Amino acid sequence: MKIGKWYDPISERWFVPREAVSFSDNSSAAQPPSPERVVEIHRKAEAQRTEAQRIWQLLVESCAHR
Repeated sequence: MKIGKWYDPISERWFVPREAVSFSDNSSAAQPPSPERVVEIHRKAEAQRTEAQRIWQLLVESCAHR
């Protein structure tokens, strides 16, 4: 089953699912990522955490005003 993009009304943004990661035994999967790729992965993870925290704060604030 493939889920397409979806809209989050809290952040007012469209989200596109990430590409599926294959854990096969091919030679490219066995190689560790390059240092540049590791930095990129960490940067994206931090951005996602920041976005999740922002959405959570918006949710808390909207519930507090009711």
